Amino acid sequence: MESDYPKGVEDLGVFNKQELIRKCQENAWLKRWGVAFREDPFMETDYGYNFKRYETIDELRQFFKRGNWAIRCGAVYENLCFVQQVNGGDEWWVIKKFPYGELIGFESISFSHIISNPKPAMTFEAMVDHLLKATKEQCLHGGWSKSLLEDNMKFNYYMDPGHGWLKVPISLLRELGIESRITRYSYRRGDQAYLEEDCDAMTFIKAMADRGREVEYEGHTSDRESVIRGYEPWDPSSTTQGADAATSPSPGSS
Repeated sequence: MESDYPKGVEDLGVFNKQELIRKCQENAWLKRWGVAFREDPFMETDYGYNFKRYETIDELRQFFKRGNWAIRCGAVYENLCFVQQVNGGDEWWVIKKFPYGELIGFESISFSHIISNPKPAMTFEAMVDHLLKATKEQCLHGGWSKSLLEDNMKFNYYMDPGHGWLKVPISLLRELGIESRITRYSYRRGDQAYLEEDCDAMTFIKAMADRGREVEYEGHTSDRESVIRGYEPWDPSSTTQGADAATSPSPGSS
């Protein structure tokens, strides 16, 4: 019977297998003859280093959701690699590759409870997004997981004679778990979403209220048609919008 989880691809993208194996020698659980292999020396020959790359966030989610992965099994996504540290467990060592080839191992994460929880403190997609955006300083000294909800944010609300839009970071929609609920009547530019006022802005405001946060905003009114109408329409079928986009300037009041 064919398994229903994504198999991944052999091409590891920005990584190569040998550099990942070398990096694993810095981890007491993953290195050759490490902690997990001392009681049963035969494990060393039974469990090699195996890595596959997953091309979408949905594939990566399905990989972790399956569970029961062998020790030294690794999943690559963009410039991140997650390596299983406990045989059949759920303790993933995170390795991130930076420009000029530097690899930093900086966190151990359990994903099963995040994926299975209908209202986690941070969604799976948001957590991966935080990992992708983590700076070298954050990886070395902490702070990569800081939630946008911890900030005292004030949003901009743009209005023209016909409609209005609330400007919200796409990463915050992802953190709230509502990215896929935004309709095609909203827009996006760079890493920002412009939520139309009738439905999508209300979805966001309710999601914030569910987290105990009130949405404060500053209004910007124009008597001309807003430039927002010319932005890229939101694609509700995509759950990774804006993940790789550069920050774009805010629209003017027009």
